[in-house]
Amino acid sequence: MQPIRTQADLEQHWRLLMGPLGFSRPQLWLNVLAPGGQPTAFLAQLEDLPHEPDVQLLDRIMELNRQLLDHHVADGSVALLLARPGPDRRTLSDADWAVALTDAASAHDIPLRPIYLATDADLRIISPDDMLAASA
Repeated sequence: MQPIRTQADLEQHWRLLMGPLGFSRPQLWLNVLAPGGQPTAFLAQLEDLPHEPDVQLLDRIMELNRQLLDHHVADGSVALLLARPGPDRRTLSDADWAVALTDAASAHDIPLRPIYLATDADLRIISPDDMLAASA
């Protein structure tokens, strides 16, 4: 796979990995990227995410990512994608998950790429404004 250097590269990366849009249940996709944005084999897909973020689950996920970065991909970063069934409209749950993922990554000193949301209709970034709306 090509290195991910731009936001457009990251969107293309997720589109290639996911294939056609359409989901039967909420999912979280994670990919550890090497310095320079090269995708690594450290790719995971977690299915059946709860509606609300599970702080303990996210802490364990980020702890594992921290270990991968410390021992296998020094100076790398992590790309995350939330996927769920339903319309393109971003929900409060989407924003809550993005905030919780960002907070968990920050607590473990993990550099994150922009978080994406995939629905049955579209793939797009979850913007900082979306996350601010969840915090308000």
